[in-house]
Formats: sequence, C-alpha cells, structure tokens
Amino acid sequence: MKAFWIGTTGLSRAAAILATVLLISLGMCGVNYVAFIRFVPLNDRYPGPHWWFGGILSTTGTLELIGIAVGLVGLIVVASTAILRAVRQNFTPPSSKGQPD
Repeated sequence: MKAFWIGTTGLSRAAAILATVLLISLGMCGVNYVAFIRFVPLNDRYPGPHWWFGGILSTTGTLELIGIAVGLVGLIVVASTAILRAVRQNFTPPSSKGQPD
C-alpha cells in the first residue's frame, strides 16, 4: 500500500500527514471506546477480571485525543497558510526590475 503523501511537497504533504494522523486518531478513539465499554467495569463492587485494563485504555485515550487536537490544529494552520499565500500572490504588485524610474 502506497502512502498518499509520497511525491508531494510543502503544504500538501503537511496536510496529507496531518489528515492521516487525524483519521487514525479518530478511528482508534472509537476502538478505544468499544474496548473501554467491554473490558472496564463501571461498577466498583464487581471489579471483574480486567480491572488493570482501565489504566491502559485511559492512557491510550488521552494520547488519541492529543492526536486529534494536533491533527485539527495542524490542518487549520496549513489551511490558513495556504490562504495567506494565495492572497499575497494575488495582491502583490509585479516587480519593476529593469524598468526606468
């Protein structure tokens, strides 16, 4: 399977990598939710056989939320940078090199 950011540069590569991080984090967050509901007891009186699993799922859930935040903030920064570059290119006057004053 070929990564779709191969052959890209600059903002397009950053956007592709950040979108991948965001999608993987969102998917893993759903898997973590299902595992948490399945394996972590919601009742303290009956801890169940997998009581230690809650700490692992809490840690991975926190890391997934950090990945989601990084992906979203990064995509917003990349989009803002692309918009600013486009505006600057369209509203920058042509250079007057070689023209007499």
